Order: sequence, then structure tokens, then C-alpha cells
Amino acid sequence: MPWLKSSDKSGLHPLVLAVRRAFRADERSVNEVYGFVSRCATLSAGFMTDYVVDIGTAELVGGDRTQVLLRQAGEAGLLVAEGRGRNRTWRIVEDDDLWHIRAREDVLWDRQRDQDRRNPELTARVLMRDGDQCRYCRVVLVSSKDTRSGRGATYDHLVPGAAATFDTYVRCCVRCNSRFKELPRHEKEKHLLPPPPLPYFAAKSQSRSKVEAFLGHRVHAANDPFTDAAPASPPSSSGGPAAVGATSDREPAAVGATPTAPEPAAAGATRAEQGGTAAAGATSQPGTAAAGATPEHPGGAPPGAGSGPPWSEGGRRDGPGLGPGPGLDEDGAGGASLPSSGSSARRGSRARRGGSR
Repeated sequence: MPWLKSSDKSGLHPLVLAVRRAFRADERSVNEVYGFVSRCATLSAGFMTDYVVDIGTAELVGGDRTQVLLRQAGEAGLLVAEGRGRNRTWRIVEDDDLWHIRAREDVLWDRQRDQDRRNPELTARVLMRDGDQCRYCRVVLVSSKDTRSGRGATYDHLVPGAAATFDTYVRCCVRCNSRFKELPRHEKEKHLLPPPPLPYFAAKSQSRSKVEAFLGHRVHAANDPFTDAAPASPPSSSGGPAAVGATSDREPAAVGATPTAPEPAAAGATRAEQGGTAAAGATSQPGTAAAGATPEHPGGAPPGAGSGPPWSEGGRRDGPGLGPGPGLDEDGAGGASLPSSGSSARRGSRARRGGSR
């Protein structure tokens, strides 16, 4: 926006005090000329005439004393006449100790930058390309409201003074923008880094939401986790192969064994209780040996041993006159008992028939 800056020392400036020596000056002329030129400077700043005052502005301020005031201000050095006749104008002296008027070019350039920054079609495409990183130094930008640190987010025009396009508008930090803003385009492009493969959006930035709101769909970013949870393995069905890493209450199959549906245990196989699971070491179907199971004899059971020796789990035969077998107590629980001899078995049988003596 246009503005005028008046120095605190402008009322005592030597050029203002020199009015006392001007044409037809008196004790009131210094303040009168100072006020006249100050008002002309204010109108020049408001209408962006860059220190130039025409005759219409001078007569609006000076009234019937316009010609005297113009002459006195010109003799003091506060105004400089330019041109002749109807095209004659007066230029206010440019001195920071008097008045500083913002140039028209700077005001229009600020308006153009604001217009480019508020253009969602342009900024959304640039954010999708550059993200929240500076194209000159790759620093992660924090916020456009950060004016103290150099990481404040802003944009840079590769062609200063011209309207921005997608190719001439880049994301940058405040530090790099201040460093390269006066350079021409070919000098800026020497320091310009290529756009990233995927945009990076800061966690506290609203850049991603602006882009997605404009595009109408979610966008991929470089800081996305990309770790979608894998679907859980379905539980294995009864008798089917267990999933990798899955736990079950059954014994794990041996390496390389082909899982098969459970079938009734072989004749003579030891079980802890009716309907219970097979005890450790019980034999399963031929060709599918459980882990730790007793391998069968190549030719079947040894001759004269039934389905196994008496002290083996497979050789236990339930019936009268036989105890629970080695490795099991009377309740069927595990224990470390010695194999029963024939005499002890007969004594146990007589005790059950006739009771204790």
C-alpha cells in the first residue's frame, strides 16, 4: 500500500528554514510553506505520483496564495519546477530527513505479489511440486507468519516485477528470498535446486490441506509412512497347515512333514485320558512323524513284543493285572516310576480280587 514517512526533524531541516530568505517571506512563511509542501507530499503518496505535484494539486492546497508559495518553496529548494506552460509540474525534493514517499513501482509490485500468493490455482500447483522446502537451500519451512527466523515460508519470483507463472514461481525461505531477490533470472537459476521427487509437507503446516482441498483428493508426500499394516493371517482350520508364526495348542509339525487331518491313534498308543491328546512319543500315521516321536521299526513291531516293549509308551496294554505303565501314576499324570515286574503284577491282581490281608 502507498505511504508517506515524515522525519521527526523535517520541521527544522535547513531547507525549511531557508524559506525565511525567500521572496516576500515574513515570520509566518516558514510554517506556511512547510505545511503547503507537506500536504502536497501526502497527496503525491496517496495518488502514487512519485514526488510530482501538478498545478491542480498545488491550487487545491494553496488556494489564492499558490503562486507565492510555489515561488518561495522553489527558492528554498523544497520544490523543483519541471516543464513549461500547462504541462509544468513541481517535484518534491527527495530527502529522507524530510519526507519519504513509497514509489509507485514498489506499491504495484506488492499488489502483484499478494495477487499471486492468493491465487489458489497457482500456489496449489507450486506446493504440489516444491512442498514445504526451500528451492535454494532445502530447509524445511515453518510458517509464513515467522518473520524472525530465516525459515519463514514465502515465494520467490524468478522474474521480479512480472506476474508469476508455474515456471517462474518457487517456494523459498525468507533468508534466501532476501539474498536473491535483486538478482536477475539467469543468476537465480544458478542457485536454484531441482524440485524433489515427492513434496515434503511440514507437520504443523497447512500446505497439504490447501493442496488437497483444491485438488479434491489426497496427495502423496515424501514424509508419508508408507507402512500399511499387513492383513492378519487367517487362523488355521482343524487339521490344516498352521500359518507362519501362528500359535496353537497342538504340537508343531516336524520340519518337512506333510500335515494331515487328525485320525484315531494306532492300537496300543498311550493316551493321558480318554479323549485327551496323545502323550509325548506316541506314533502317528505312517510317514508323518511328529517332532520327538519314536521311530517305528523298519519291519513293523519287533517279534514277540506286540506293539512295542513293555517299558515303551507304545507297548502299554490296558487291562486287568497291569498298572498305569511307566511314566504315569495312578491318576494318569506324569511320573518317574520303574517298570512293573510279573510278580508285582500278579500280587496286585490278587490284592484287587481278595482285598488286603
